[in-house]
Amino acid sequence: MIANPTWGANFAGLVDYLTENRDHQVLHFEGVSSVENAAAEMEAAASLNSRAKNKLLHLSLSAAHEDGQLSDDKWLYIVSQQQEALGLDGHAFVVVRHEDTEHDHVHVFWSTISPRTGKTPPKMWFLKKGCATENIGPQALTTEQVARVPEAYRALRSFDFRALARVQDVCRRVERELDLRRLNTPQEAKAQRLKALEREAEPGQRKRAERTGSVPLMERSEEIREALDQRVWQSRSDALAAIGLQLEPVYTGTKTKRLRGLTIADISDPGNKLKASALDTGVQKFGLGSLDKRILKGTPDFKTWWPERKMSSSFEPLQTPDARSELKQDYDLEVAQHKLDQEERRRELADLRIRQTRELRAKRRALMKQRKNEAIRLKPSERRAFYSRFSQQVRKRELAELEARHRVERSPLRRRRMPTWHQFIAARADAGCQKAGAVLAAMRPVQTVKKTVTATGPKKRLSVPNKEHSKDQHLANQPTTRIPKSKSFLSGRNQGNTEMPEHLAAYWQRHKGGQGRS
Repeated sequence: MIANPTWGANFAGLVDYLTENRDHQVLHFEGVSSVENAAAEMEAAASLNSRAKNKLLHLSLSAAHEDGQLSDDKWLYIVSQQQEALGLDGHAFVVVRHEDTEHDHVHVFWSTISPRTGKTPPKMWFLKKGCATENIGPQALTTEQVARVPEAYRALRSFDFRALARVQDVCRRVERELDLRRLNTPQEAKAQRLKALEREAEPGQRKRAERTGSVPLMERSEEIREALDQRVWQSRSDALAAIGLQLEPVYTGTKTKRLRGLTIADISDPGNKLKASALDTGVQKFGLGSLDKRILKGTPDFKTWWPERKMSSSFEPLQTPDARSELKQDYDLEVAQHKLDQEERRRELADLRIRQTRELRAKRRALMKQRKNEAIRLKPSERRAFYSRFSQQVRKRELAELEARHRVERSPLRRRRMPTWHQFIAARADAGCQKAGAVLAAMRPVQTVKKTVTATGPKKRLSVPNKEHSKDQHLANQPTTRIPKSKSFLSGRNQGNTEMPEHLAAYWQRHKGGQGRS
């Protein structure tokens, strides 16, 4: 379940959005005489307080697709839990359910100004930042908790403090109570991040490493984290460049690009990338937002620094020559030569296709001229039959022969697949290269997924009745008949199960009897 709270003061606009030209259902309202009068009555209560800015709270609650349509009672229970957590008991509110979308969702809007007091809900005690305590989430502290938590660890805050985290916390609790699809709580998400230190390269990165020979950046996570621990973005860029890496921002949208995240890329192999957030550990995050929070005060954040950045001087780190690096150089040379060959083949194939297209057009014109000259010598009543014979016996045959010859001409220029790094090493090892054999032995074996074969025999196909008989339920109990072997109803792998209802056998004999079954 997803909750999205928003604040405002336009009561009439919100009521119009929720009810005008929308397929909706009013589940409940309280503190107002009707939905139509809700805007005016809430505005009258809100006018009692001239200092409050957020006089309207709009909360949308969306159920997961797997949960289907929730009952009215469940929705009202969820709304009551949210109202209690936000401290809005006794305030006017309306619950509207929209029915014009695929996913089930409701909208709730409250007047944050109490009609009795003319004020917002009173301040409540919350834990201070960095003072998280076991079994106490983002909600306001109860009377018992206030007595138990030291005053140095708590503070008075307004009723809308951390509203998003509080409504999400209620959603996680309600999901468990009502057996709905569960999302991860912050504690569960943190437990998953704790496994980041033991995380290996993702399957896609492993496959790319086997294909290109590049080292997955996740295997260099420690030195990348060390570079990102710098407190200035320019220093981080310089530290990454020193180990042959670079920063790359990720944008979303086409017209108005919005900065969404950050990736780390290999300078020598730009396709070898890693999301900065994939480096998260249990105690530290490395996403763009978290990195921006750790910069020195007074230094520009990433969005400001990136357009004005200074290009970092990159160099390859000094490495001791080993068998893998020597073989990688040979492989890179072979890849470069393969690209040159493929580019030459592409140009030759493009020229050949142009010549073949011209030849095909000329052939079609010649056949059209031949058909016209032969048709002139025939009577008008004989020409229609002649056109059909000419198309089937002459035109179609000669064009097929020409296309077959063109395919033979194009076959030497077809694209050749470049051997992957794994195939390259395996071929060198088979040829007797000891270095390649050592590298191949150290590589992760290529995993192949094999389908498990059950010992219960071939899978039987269910017979589905024809549409014209689907409404006759009694036909399912009719006696069955055996189909002759020459006209088997099932495929070759399932010939052992040849029983089907009598009405299907009659349909098969009537429509397929003379055609056989391949």
